[in-house]
Order: sequence, then structure tokens, then C-alpha cells
Amino acid sequence: MRYTLGLMLLGGSALVSGCHIDMWEQPKMKAYYESDFYTDRQASRAMPEGTIARGKLRTNDAFTTGKEAGKFVAQIPAEAVKSFGGPKAMLDRGENRYTVYCAPCHGTTGNGNGFIAQRGLGFWQKLPSTLHQPRLLKAEDGYIYDVLTHGKGAMYGYASRIQDYNDRWAVVSYVRALQLASGGAVAEAPPAVASPVPTVGNPTPAPVAATPTPEAVKKEQEDLDSAMSKLTGDVLFDTAKATLKPEAQTFLAAVAEILKKNPGAKVEVGGHTDSQGKAASNLSLSDQRANSVRDFLTSKGVPGSTLLAKGYGSAKPIADNSSAEGRAKNRRITLTVQGGVN
Repeated sequence: MRYTLGLMLLGGSALVSGCHIDMWEQPKMKAYYESDFYTDRQASRAMPEGTIARGKLRTNDAFTTGKEAGKFVAQIPAEAVKSFGGPKAMLDRGENRYTVYCAPCHGTTGNGNGFIAQRGLGFWQKLPSTLHQPRLLKAEDGYIYDVLTHGKGAMYGYASRIQDYNDRWAVVSYVRALQLASGGAVAEAPPAVASPVPTVGNPTPAPVAATPTPEAVKKEQEDLDSAMSKLTGDVLFDTAKATLKPEAQTFLAAVAEILKKNPGAKVEVGGHTDSQGKAASNLSLSDQRANSVRDFLTSKGVPGSTLLAKGYGSAKPIADNSSAEGRAKNRRITLTVQGGVN
């Protein structure tokens, strides 16, 4: 009994001696409370001069902001290229980052037809931009870097996702490579065929646009099919109306650039509807919509003589009109290359 009691007292003594009161009464300071730790007795302290919170570093040089003296830099800073050891390694890294972060919306080739857009594009959503539009071809490298960093319109900034400044510049370099690969560095339209030297007293004949080759026609048709594949009537127009939506105008402006590359090709703008409603009304609406698209394309510089607008109503369905999904596919605009100008 004594032995047991002695062990209990010894154990209790060891337990008490092992505990410290500061485990629950820790020295700490509460904001705006008085403290006897500092001579001014203020618990709230200003940040020491030169302190930068994690992730809050901001500088004003071209490498980190894409701007110099308030203006976008024209070219990628040499510092970024040197960090990769050369342009090839930079492009490889840019392709990797672009594929992860940009391709889902802008597509692997930059045409704005990424799988996110294809998967569930609704009439309320803004179409991803094509990177091959003239505005972006002429934009400074610093501008593309700035949009990637801070976002623009419906696109949010990727600064928190692509945190390395070098990686952002690498994406810019890959975007430029995609633009060059699509012919972005060449003239938008082929040169006109030279006219013969006029004789005295005869007027100078107007330049004649070169008739596109079969290969050029096929390539243009493929580009147009890809561009128009997601532009259903729900994206182009409001119900029962022929006025183009703003987001459709943005996309069709890029389509106009495709058409201007082959000014010798004649293209039919076809309007199509679903089978709902009266056939005569559908035919009239489809014709109005085709003309609306034609007028917009001509306003963007496409020669009107190369565009023929025609409404087909519900005569050429591509899906089953018995379902809402099928009807949405049938409400569309088609662009069909018909060859050289007569």
C-alpha cells in the first residue's frame, strides 16, 4: 500500500513539474491593445521599411510589366530570351504553358475554337478571340503580355497561374509563332495582276484580282467551315430577328480577314432556319439574316461583288428538327466558296 501510494505521489509530482502555465497563458499581442513589450506601448506595428509581403512584389520595369514609360514594349525583352538560353527553348516552354492555360479556350492553333467553346457555348457567353485577327497581329508584345497577366473582357488574368515572368513571355513568343504559322506576317491580300501598259488616249484598266487556285479554294473553305462551326443562330441572332449580336460581330470580323486573303473567290452566304413556324416566314427570315451577314462582311472590307446572300429557310437541315438541340444546329449561316469571280 505504501509502495503504491509513493509511486502515485512521485508520478503526480513529475506530471505537475512537466506542465507550464504559459501553455495556456502565452505571451501575445492583440491589435490595438496596449503592450508593455514596446517602449511606445503600441501592439499594432507598422511594416518595417522595405518589407514586401509574399506574392506582392511589383516593379515598374519592362520585364515584369510589359511597359516602359507607360507604353507597351514592342518586343519581348532580351532578358526573358536569355533566361531560357535561346529562342528554341523559349518556344518549347511557351508551347507547354499555352497548351495548359490558353488552348482550352483559344484552341491549339489560336483560332478561338478550343474545347471549352465547343463543349457548351451558349448565347449568353462571349466567344473566345481568335489570335489571328489583324488587331492582335499589329499589337505590341507588351500588350499580349499585359492581357495574359491582367486579363481582358471575359478573360481573367493568369498572373496567379503563370507566376514566372519568363513563362509569360514564353507564351507571348508562342502566340507570335502561331500567328506567323497562319500567315500573319504576309500581306492580307495577294497582289493584283499587273495591267498592261495603256496606250495613249485609252483609260487605264482596273486591276483584276487573281483567280484562286483549287488548293487555295479548298484551304479557304476549310478555314471558313472551322470558323463557322460554332456560330449557330442562337449566337448570331436573337429569336426571330436578323440583327447580329455584338459577340457575333466580333467573330465575323475575323471571318472577314479570311475572306480578304482571297479576293478573287466568290462566296455564297447561306441563311438557314429550323422547321418551326411557317415555311414562307422561315424563308424570309433566312434571307434577311444572310443579307445581314453579307452587309457586315462588306463593312469590314470584303468586296461586295464577291458575296452572294441567299436564304434557304428550313430546306437544308443538318440535324433532326424534332429536338431542341437539332433545331439549334439547323439555325445557322453557311459560307460556301464557289471559285473565281465571273
